[in-house]
Amino acid sequence: MFAHANTTRKAFKHRLAIVAASAQEFADQLAADRIQPSHIDGNPPKLAFLFTGQGSQFVGMGRQLYDTQPTFKAAIDRCAEILQQHLDKPLLEVLYSDTNGLLDETIYTQPALFAIEYALCKLWQSWGVEPAIVMGHSVGEYAAACVAGVFSLEDGLKLIAGRGRLMQALPKPGQWWHCWPIRVTWPRRSPPMPIEWRSRPSMALTIW
Repeated sequence: MFAHANTTRKAFKHRLAIVAASAQEFADQLAADRIQPSHIDGNPPKLAFLFTGQGSQFVGMGRQLYDTQPTFKAAIDRCAEILQQHLDKPLLEVLYSDTNGLLDETIYTQPALFAIEYALCKLWQSWGVEPAIVMGHSVGEYAAACVAGVFSLEDGLKLIAGRGRLMQALPKPGQWWHCWPIRVTWPRRSPPMPIEWRSRPSMALTIW
């Protein structure tokens, strides 16, 4: 019903919404004449789609949509077909039959999230909901670029599968170091600054 209204009905400037539990309650509210319709001026706000990054995955995500929405299913099946040449395990097995934690392995996580996000976008578009802006974080950047037409679905899945494969190959027990610069203020009339301080690349020096 909402998809039909969104794609076939004109967007009137004067609108009214009533919440009622029965037809009688609806009629009573109309008869009471206490309802204030709203007036929409100017152009409607732009719609943006935001595509998430890794960490939002879970086994069975989108399963009800896959079972009930043909557009969503077709998009997932198309992604699964393309990924056959890039993944050792079938996408549908990773999404809906995973009992070995494959979905939490980066090599599978990233293509799976890409496919779900792409299929969700196609489903919204089939209902007449078109984004004016698309944005993404990490994996979502690739999905956003794909639906924006930056590259094809085949190229997008190839890229994200390669990205996941490279990240999966990184050492797991690694370490991360981050160095913050230090600012030191040194009066001109003070004793000379130690040479080891002046030669440190992580130090910012202010002399006054």
